[in-house]
Amino acid sequence: MYRLRCALHHTFYFVIGIIVVSSTLLAQENHISLQLIPVTLHGKEGYVDRTGKVIIPAKFDSASYFDETNRAFAEVGRKWGLIDETGRWIIKPQYDLIFGFREGLALVKTDKVYSYINADGQVIAGGFTNAYSFSEGMAPVRIGSKWGFINKQGEIVIAPIYDHAVHFSDGLAPVCTNDMDKCFYINPRGQTVIDLDGGIFSEGLAAVKFDRQYGFINTSGEVVIAPKFDEVGEFTEGLVRVQIESKWGFINKRGQMVVKPRFDEVEDFTEGLGRVELNGKNGFVDRTGKIKIALQFDAAGTFHDGLAYAEVGDKWGYIDREGKFVFSFSTQIKSPLLISEKRAQPRQ
Repeated sequence: MYRLRCALHHTFYFVIGIIVVSSTLLAQENHISLQLIPVTLHGKEGYVDRTGKVIIPAKFDSASYFDETNRAFAEVGRKWGLIDETGRWIIKPQYDLIFGFREGLALVKTDKVYSYINADGQVIAGGFTNAYSFSEGMAPVRIGSKWGFINKQGEIVIAPIYDHAVHFSDGLAPVCTNDMDKCFYINPRGQTVIDLDGGIFSEGLAAVKFDRQYGFINTSGEVVIAPKFDEVGEFTEGLVRVQIESKWGFINKRGQMVVKPRFDEVEDFTEGLGRVELNGKNGFVDRTGKIKIALQFDAAGTFHDGLAYAEVGDKWGYIDREGKFVFSFSTQIKSPLLISEKRAQPRQ
């Protein structure tokens, strides 16, 4: 079966610079705004607009993308704070880590202690040894050595009795007991509803591994897509990436192969386009598998606000849906990490 340990591995895979999680969790975060884009200039990070004009001077050690509320996280002297679109501090740098706002609250970490703050920096709940962001009104928190769930008032609503727990999605949360040997799904009342060890639900389906191959179950625990894939992702925009014999493609919710597995690497669909890579070159396909942007880039991200990061030869920048650079820089100016999974609003 698909072990929750695997799901947790995917969750923490993108801990690079600022904390990020799986692509599906990323998709569930606040909408990423590309009106201002972080860039690294002369060893510091600032922001340019969609024409490449510098709007916020490069003065931060690290910085995130802005969300739809026109807020971004920035780091100075190994401490994180919150800035507005002018670069002014809304919350001054004071946290060791700060994660993306989710349902009005952000998860922060200071001196190995996790807390939740609102947009004004007020602590709503804290004192946890580990925690994840809010989803569907609840957040998994570790109290001592056990995990439970709190509500947005900081009240414990599911007792801390689990060895690990992940956030709720589609009304279900994966949890584990017995030193991670027993994993299953619970509902918001803490009742076991699916006695399977699987991944996080996305768009009503979750990956489960039977023997050596992956399939998908629905929220009733029924197998709706037979296990026949070597690796899988999580559903976004009605499609999920799947791997067969080292090649990647996409299936729909009926298990039908809509993009044949012929690529070396693929990325989740955003705004109707999916990044694909073959023989070291990146391009984009539509939901039928048709190549919409030729495989010509050395690196590429996913689309947000009609733009995607791209890199080719000695330049990098952002392309539109036609594959044309809206603006670009020489690689002598360091490019940001790919927006797809390494620089969007972070979430744990």
